[in-house]
Amino acid sequence: MLLPLFCAFAGLLAPRQGGEALIHQTFANGEEGWAVVQAQGKGGKVSVSHEVKRGDAPGSLKLDYSIAPGEITVASLPVADEALKSMRSMRFWVRADHNGAVVFTVQEKDGGRYNAMFFAPKDAWQQVELSMSDFTLSTDPGAPADPDGKLDPEKINSIAFTDLEQLLAQNAQVATGLGIVKGDHSLYLSEFEASTGALPDAFAAKPGEYRLDTFSRPQCSWVGIGGGAFSQISGDPLGEKGIKVDYHVGPTHLMGALKFIQRKALVGTKYLNLHLASAKACTLILQVEEEGGGKYNTVIELPGGSTAKDQLFAFSDLKASEDSHDTNGKLDLDQVKQIILIDVSGFVKTAEQDNTVWIGSIVAKK
Repeated sequence: MLLPLFCAFAGLLAPRQGGEALIHQTFANGEEGWAVVQAQGKGGKVSVSHEVKRGDAPGSLKLDYSIAPGEITVASLPVADEALKSMRSMRFWVRADHNGAVVFTVQEKDGGRYNAMFFAPKDAWQQVELSMSDFTLSTDPGAPADPDGKLDPEKINSIAFTDLEQLLAQNAQVATGLGIVKGDHSLYLSEFEASTGALPDAFAAKPGEYRLDTFSRPQCSWVGIGGGAFSQISGDPLGEKGIKVDYHVGPTHLMGALKFIQRKALVGTKYLNLHLASAKACTLILQVEEEGGGKYNTVIELPGGSTAKDQLFAFSDLKASEDSHDTNGKLDLDQVKQIILIDVSGFVKTAEQDNTVWIGSIVAKK
C-alpha cells in the first residue's frame, strides 16, 4: 500500500513542535504501509508490537533481522509522488536491543539515496529529530547518482531504516576487527512523523569555518564502529556540549567514532581543531575520508587524566592511509564525506583496555 496518508490517529500523542504533519503513524492498527525488504538472505520480518512500546503509545513497528554474512534486512515505507514535497523534518523514537547505529534512508525517484545515522542505546527509547540537512548523499559503490546533488523532498519515493552492523558484517575482515557479533536482533520504531516544521541545522557554517556538530539534536549523530556506548553530555571535562564514548579495545579489536559531514563543507578551510579528553592514555587515528575512497590520517596521542585539550592539525599534513584509493593522490576538501576517530591502543600496546573518550567541538577553519 502506498503511503498510509495522514493516520487517523494523528495528534493523539506528543504535541507537534510547529508545522503540519504529512505522515503521522502510531502503529495502533498495523504496520501502516511499512514492509520488509530483504536485500540479502531471508527471514527478516516487519510487524507491530503492542508489548514493546513507548509510554502511552498504542504500539511500535518491529523489525526482526539477523547480523550475519549474507543477511541484510531493511524496513521500508513507499511514498506517493510528491507526498513529501513540503517536508522539512522527521521526528520519531527508536529502541534497539544492543548498542549500535541506525541508518535512516530516503530514496529519490530517479535520483540519489540519502542517509542519516545516529546512535541507538541498548534497551532504551531514543528520541530522534532529523532535518533535511542531516541527510548526506550515499556515494558507496552501486549507489544511484543524483543529477542535481541535493535532496529534493518532492522526489522521495521511499523511507527506510536498518542496523549499520548488518552492512559491516558482510566484510569478514571488517567484522572481525570491529568485534561484530552474529545473532538475531529487533529494532523498534515509535510515533513516526514527517512534517513541514523546520529544525535548525545540527552544524554551524560561516565563511572559512565549519563546526561539525552543535549537539543540538536529542540523538547522538556520531556513531560507533566496533561497539561502544555513546551519550551526549554538557560540562566537565569538556567545559561545553559534546559526547561521551565508553568502550573497550584490545589487540584484535579497535573502536571508532564516525561523523558524516555535508558535501563541500570543508572548502575554504586549512585546519581542523578537535577538543578532546580521555580517561586513560590512548592512541587515536584521525581519518578524513573522501567520496571516492581517498583516506588521509594522522595520529593523536591523548595523555589521559580526563583533561580536555585542543588538538590542531593542518589538512595538508594528513598522510594517505595504506588502504586509500585516490586517483590524484591528494586530499580534496570538496570531496570529504566523513571524519573518523579510531582508538588503536589495543593494537599498539597489545593489551586490553576499557576507556572513556569525550569529543567536544570539532571546527574546520582557515
